[in-house]
Amino acid sequence: VGAYHFFSYDSNGSKQAENYINTVGDLNGSLIPVVDVEYYGDKHKNPPCKNEVIKELQEYLDKLEEEYGVKPMIYSRVGIYNKYIKGEFDSYKKWISAIYIPLEIEYKDDWYLWQYTDKGKLEGYKGKEKYIDLNVLNKNKDINELIIK
Repeated sequence: VGAYHFFSYDSNGSKQAENYINTVGDLNGSLIPVVDVEYYGDKHKNPPCKNEVIKELQEYLDKLEEEYGVKPMIYSRVGIYNKYIKGEFDSYKKWISAIYIPLEIEYKDDWYLWQYTDKGKLEGYKGKEKYIDLNVLNKNKDINELIIK
């Protein structure tokens, strides 16, 4: 079990972190916090300023690390990773979405989780969506590194 936050380019990073902490509360025994950094709305056509994204995302990450005692994981598609994350947040664990082109072609950095499809089917799943995202843990990583103890 874990808690995931969709990062907003239109809100203060510190306030987003406060909202996460107030909503989620204690995470002992759960997965480390995850922040999803990707485009939404018109952001693909009008991408946010890199320096501003880095500043607000760092504030968000710092506040969560202070609260939970662990560095959060960053989820991102490869293009967003290359534009905003790479070289700026190298000490954070990465969850990379690469579903249209194999990961090893587009992405060369370290990763923990890889979202390899958004067209998955899972036996026993009874939700409204026809398909679900499927992910895999890097074979060189230990799932226990992603759990708050």
